[in-house]
Amino acid sequence: AVVPRDENGSEPSVPSLGPLKGNSRPVVSNFSASQSGPSVNLYYDLSDQEGDLTFVAFEFWNGSIWQEILDAIGEGASPTPSAAKLGIWNAKSEFPNFSGESKIRIKTWNDGYFADAAYFESNLFNLDTLNPASPTINNYFSPTNQFHKTFSGVKEANSSVLFNDQTVVELSPSTDWFYAATLQEGENNFTVTSKDAFKNQSVPIQINIT
Repeated sequence: AVVPRDENGSEPSVPSLGPLKGNSRPVVSNFSASQSGPSVNLYYDLSDQEGDLTFVAFEFWNGSIWQEILDAIGEGASPTPSAAKLGIWNAKSEFPNFSGESKIRIKTWNDGYFADAAYFESNLFNLDTLNPASPTINNYFSPTNQFHKTFSGVKEANSSVLFNDQTVVELSPSTDWFYAATLQEGENNFTVTSKDAFKNQSVPIQINIT
């Protein structure tokens, strides 16, 4: 057996050993998650009774199992206590084409105690990484002798319309859209898309008019 000794090589008495240091699990509190654009923001407080160095990792619920998050900011080592911590998950890249309720789980452990990790779940929140449908474009004539042309069509509700990545119809509940474009001499090419409130963008369609 290993016998503890003091700096002089003597066996210390029992009272001088003092209490053994415990290792309570880290605690996450005030945890919430919400989508902002293509990302999800994670807000939480982190504490540890002994003030040890703590590690955190994020997971998301994919509808059937918890899945490790790979594209996030804020994972790794963290001193404790730490208040008002922020993690950012790039949900669009890892969980595309989804619309519905989701939740996040924080896994946290002390240095050297990975097998004794604790888990804390967020609230349910609405997650939307589904691209809107491409807007339709009503018939137009080409060639034309006009330099001002109003294009129109139908879009998804609560989406905008962009011409060449510039918003020309603001996000609105309306499904009808109109845009008065100024044409140049010769060929005019427009790439048209829709974008929703979370910056999901549709497949582009083309307008070519001379």
